[in-house]
Amino acid sequence: MPEKPERKIRVDPDIAKLMQQDQHRQEERTLPQAERQKRIKEREKMRKRNRKVLDLPEHITDRLSQIAEQYGCPESQVAAFLLAQGIQDLDDETLDLTPYLRPSRSPRYDHNLIYPESEDE
Repeated sequence: MPEKPERKIRVDPDIAKLMQQDQHRQEERTLPQAERQKRIKEREKMRKRNRKVLDLPEHITDRLSQIAEQYGCPESQVAAFLLAQGIQDLDDETLDLTPYLRPSRSPRYDHNLIYPESEDE
């Protein structure tokens, strides 16, 4: 008698995620308390992170890497510092973006903000 082909069971992605979370909780319960507390703290820290994906020209990301290496700190901290300084300069009105605005063809935006070095991009 020929074997029946194995039937594949499709699981809803949300259900699969819940099952995986439950499996992680089960595994976590078997860990020593110190290790469990450490994982809980790490999970909370990850939840509090504020991540944002931005399209940046290569020359800017290269420069961020150089600065981070020069000062021995993470690139994200360099970027956060420079962004905060730029925002402060805008708030203090020591920086004006209007000379760098160009009309946009996008229906979503009125302008593109072009830094002089990247005019050709």
